[in-house]
Amino acid sequence: MNYKRYINITSFTFISIFLFHLYSFSQNDTIGKTQFSTSYIFNDGVYISFEQLLLNKPLSFERITNGNKNALNWYDDLFKSQKINFLDDFGVQQSINTKQIWGYCRSNALYVNYNDDFFRIPYIGKISHFVGTQTVRSDFGYDPYYGYNSGMMPSYETSHVVQNLIDFESGKIYPFTLEAVQAFISKDAELFNEFNLLKKNKKKQMLFLYIRRYNERNPLYLPKE
Repeated sequence: MNYKRYINITSFTFISIFLFHLYSFSQNDTIGKTQFSTSYIFNDGVYISFEQLLLNKPLSFERITNGNKNALNWYDDLFKSQKINFLDDFGVQQSINTKQIWGYCRSNALYVNYNDDFFRIPYIGKISHFVGTQTVRSDFGYDPYYGYNSGMMPSYETSHVVQNLIDFESGKIYPFTLEAVQAFISKDAELFNEFNLLKKNKKKQMLFLYIRRYNERNPLYLPKE
């Protein structure tokens, strides 16, 4: 027997099987799904977890029992409340802390929970982008007798507008920084290498462009409507 030829055939067979399963997995990952576009319809309701969002199966507003739904400000009051009360699949009253939910959708506008408030996500893809606010507490100075944060010196809070990214594979939120964008697009070797050829100032100027290009090359798939 020609062992060298046998080993080559075996290696080729192993690689072929591996690539077949890899291709099958990638195909199965999109079965029953559609490529996201701006015409995609998210179902209205509360997305308690990010997994519910990926399935497009929120807790419907009809099952929520907070307040008077006929009131004009019912939605605003709902997401400012401490808890959201709802009926589960068995009709039993349940509740969840509003701070624990991932987000919600109303009239196909998607909102994410960030810093105990809700902000609309205007740009959606594998890498999504939104603008929120961040509150920073500052002290006027240092008291030599009581030290920092003694309560004897006045302090104040300011809110800053910040840009953020959402990883639509994990649902986690990251600051819109050069380092974060580099980490995201490193999953696409060709695009990552091209990006790294740019000078640092040029990279900063083209962050959003490369996010768009990454999303175009690596589309987001969601359940068919």
